[in-house]
Amino acid sequence: MAFDLYRAETCVYIKLEKYTDAATFLLRWGLATDNCNAINSQCEAYLSAIIVYLYARDFKQAEKCYNDCAQIDVFLGNDHGRCASKLLSAYSEGNIEEIKRVAQSSTISNLDHVRRCLGMPLDALGGLKTKRRRRRAFIAGLVLIFIGQISNLVIQLLSKVQFGPSTII
Repeated sequence: MAFDLYRAETCVYIKLEKYTDAATFLLRWGLATDNCNAINSQCEAYLSAIIVYLYARDFKQAEKCYNDCAQIDVFLGNDHGRCASKLLSAYSEGNIEEIKRVAQSSTISNLDHVRRCLGMPLDALGGLKTKRRRRRAFIAGLVLIFIGQISNLVIQLLSKVQFGPSTII
């Protein structure tokens, strides 16, 4: 359930076009999953953060994010880490065909939450009246604050729980 909150909050940040906040939150999600030994979710979170930076056209930050994540052996030896490496190489070379090939790989296609958020038209409210746009943005902001408070509580609870070999999850 906590992971669903991370997914939801990431989508809200993306919809508000706060890509740096979304990527930062994904990195926090990766750290939280590390505490739970959820390796696949951890690698998905790190790859998702890199993709969000690339989507925001911030190649330098995506590269920096990859270099930081590459310090984690689990990510570097995982399909997600290899996919991130291929994606960044293709971007640096300007190889559009390779970018498309990597983007269609099963590793990225399994990142449903990020694909769904980024695939949505970010200006979906473009045809609506200004008052309605402000109201929806206000509601999205309230949802973001609410989810943020819940996720902070979950993080606090997870930090107090001792996970060991005898823990049943």
